[in-house]
Amino acid sequence: LKVMLEDAAAKKEKAEGIAEVVAKEKASIEHQSVLAEAESEQVAKIQKEVSQKQRDTEEDLAKAEPAVEAAMSALDTLDQKDLSSCKGMLKPPPKLDEVFAATICLLAGIMPSIVTRKNGGQVKVKDCSWDAAKKQLMGNIREYMTYLKEIKSHVDNNTINHNNFKEVRQYIEKDYFNVETMKTKNQ
Repeated sequence: LKVMLEDAAAKKEKAEGIAEVVAKEKASIEHQSVLAEAESEQVAKIQKEVSQKQRDTEEDLAKAEPAVEAAMSALDTLDQKDLSSCKGMLKPPPKLDEVFAATICLLAGIMPSIVTRKNGGQVKVKDCSWDAAKKQLMGNIREYMTYLKEIKSHVDNNTINHNNFKEVRQYIEKDYFNVETMKTKNQ
């Protein structure tokens, strides 16, 4: 009986050791499960945000594509003679100078004749005035027209400084900044 009690005590001690190891492993697994669930929730949240951003981007693109096509069509109506007549103006008609200022902003870093400056790592146009437009854009009208027509490929290929879009926004957000209104300005 004594041997059996010693054997039972040894088995009990061994079982308690195994139970302790199992309990520790179970606690570790539960902790890992909690972490995995939190990670899973975070991934689901990020996935939801990415999906929303993708939908928003696709909507923005769908809205922008017709505007881009309209702008590209408007570029086809540009006439070198009209631009030459603008070059000779001491003072442009109201708001027409803003069209040229906007193109200076858009073509900064692309058209070599546009003078830029670095400001905190950002490339910015140094001067958007009418005189700057005449000198930097209309110094070579054919080249200016070529760069304007190539702007879409720079956007598509991501070879345009994204700061250009921020700089041009101040002009294009104005309610009068559209083809119909601007056509009446240089008659």
